Amino acid sequence: MSIILSILTLPLLFSSPKKLACEPQQKTLRKKGIEVKIESYQSFVSGDPIVIFPPTGGKNKLDQLYAKGLCSKGRKVVIMEEWTGYGTKKTDLGVHNRYYRNAVNALKLVHKEELAGKEFGVLGTSLGGIFTAISLHQIPQINKAFIIASGIDLPEMIVTSRHNDMKDLKTFRLKTYKFSSEREYIKALRKEIPLEPTNNPIDFKSKKLGQYIIAGDQIVPERNQIKLNDLWKPDLVRKLEPSLISKLNGKTHKSGIIKAYFHYSNEVINFFLTDKKRKR
Repeated sequence: MSIILSILTLPLLFSSPKKLACEPQQKTLRKKGIEVKIESYQSFVSGDPIVIFPPTGGKNKLDQLYAKGLCSKGRKVVIMEEWTGYGTKKTDLGVHNRYYRNAVNALKLVHKEELAGKEFGVLGTSLGGIFTAISLHQIPQINKAFIIASGIDLPEMIVTSRHNDMKDLKTFRLKTYKFSSEREYIKALRKEIPLEPTNNPIDFKSKKLGQYIIAGDQIVPERNQIKLNDLWKPDLVRKLEPSLISKLNGKTHKSGIIKAYFHYSNEVINFFLTDKKRKR
């Protein structure tokens, strides 16, 4: 029996401690009416923790690969999965700001309960990038932020996005609210989204910022990604050119996100490992 036990424990003896430490754990945090489900990756090494906001559709394999890569370099990582108010189907004009506020409140709870109130970084892709941009302007303890395929001027983005949900919502609202034009629709939304980052200026000098812009993106229009670049003036900026096929079939958004990981994931990971930033 002792021989069998010895054989069974051999993989543990020769496994990397970092690898064992970075196994994902599912957790649910609850406080004051807010519930947040997360996937947590704990490292043996102590460094500024990182939170990942996934794109529309929630946590995916790329998010987990980023998390494991960061964790293996000594960073605790938390992937936001879902939270109170996530996935709402309401159609009133105020729903967007409530939706964004719920994300910020969820991140505040994670910061307090899971990250022990430390300064931390945030990586966000697509919709997760919107949450990241808003959160940076609302939570001062965020010291690093990296956004992939996302932008600002949220009212304009909501109206001009070619995402099927946004197109359907626009059709419904133009009819329901009797907007005479897209411009009138955008103007109405501007009054309903006070969390828009351009409405909440902050001092960027203490922040390290990065961004990947997807050329020709129509889901998060490239124009809005450039607006984020103009506001943030990031330390690291890269414009990704999707493949010709993805341009022809209108899949530049997804193609760009995939390219960001498979071509530049090491750059993203290394971004969070150093404090070096350029003067603004």
